[in-house]
Amino acid sequence: MKHFILMVLMAGTAISTAQAGQLQTPDIRTTIDDSSSTVRYPWGIAVDAGGNIHVADKSFATVRIYAPFGDTYADAGVVADDHIISQPVGLALDSTGNMFVSEATAVAVFARQTAGGFAAPTLLGQSVVSTPYGVAVGATGDVFVADPTHTAVRWFSPSGSGYVQNVDILPSSSARFDYDVAVDGLGTVFVADTFAHKIQIFHISAGAYPSTPDATLDMGSGTAYGVNLDRYGNIYVADHDGLRIVRFVNDGNGNYSPPSVVASNFSMTPNRVAVDRMLNVYVTTANAYAGTVIRIGDRLFGDGFD
Repeated sequence: MKHFILMVLMAGTAISTAQAGQLQTPDIRTTIDDSSSTVRYPWGIAVDAGGNIHVADKSFATVRIYAPFGDTYADAGVVADDHIISQPVGLALDSTGNMFVSEATAVAVFARQTAGGFAAPTLLGQSVVSTPYGVAVGATGDVFVADPTHTAVRWFSPSGSGYVQNVDILPSSSARFDYDVAVDGLGTVFVADTFAHKIQIFHISAGAYPSTPDATLDMGSGTAYGVNLDRYGNIYVADHDGLRIVRFVNDGNGNYSPPSVVASNFSMTPNRVAVDRMLNVYVTTANAYAGTVIRIGDRLFGDGFD
């Protein structure tokens, strides 16, 4: 079992919702993994309630887990390999730890087993989506898939032992839904409209989504490859071409600040971003030949942060 050194600079303390919007995630970077034997082209990333980092590697066609181990991370091994999935680029976890991986032609759903580990995957949307990229899971188990080929977000709801497809969240005439999607606890959907340099927001009402976004956040010249939310509803975006992570701060009333830079000047392009319950930020970066998994922040799990 390999261990990767984690740098710890200060312990975290609990903060209120009002303080959350002012909290600055320190640009203190820790490399979780940059070994060419374990990561080559990391894309999808998610962190569970225990601080375990799940990473989908497009090149190796694997999902690898890194477990917090005191002040280090332990490489907990591969969950899925290229015999099970192909070209995974998106990854999400639901509230019980089930894992959803967008791969070449579908979303592979890995059910968390009571005794630990994951069951063999079932496929979601295999006859519907084409080259799915981002995937997100809502509080009620609804699954949202960014389908760039069809410039739409596919929406599935749990039904019995499977899923039923709902009406797609369709783009406006100028939109291009490309690489990622996120959803908050209220069912609001956030879409990375990559090449239009925007984040589009869709609020659910009476069980349906509008055909055009309720609000749009401008990235400037940035290309939004990844979008995610923290526990307070602040929006984090991986700006691929801008080599940075930016954040739109939520004022609690559905309004957002202009984007502020959380981290910049990465040596490789950032693909995806995740945020844990203590507001540490996790980033996957890659070029054609190498990749890294990076943590930004300095709070350890188990330090009393609620």
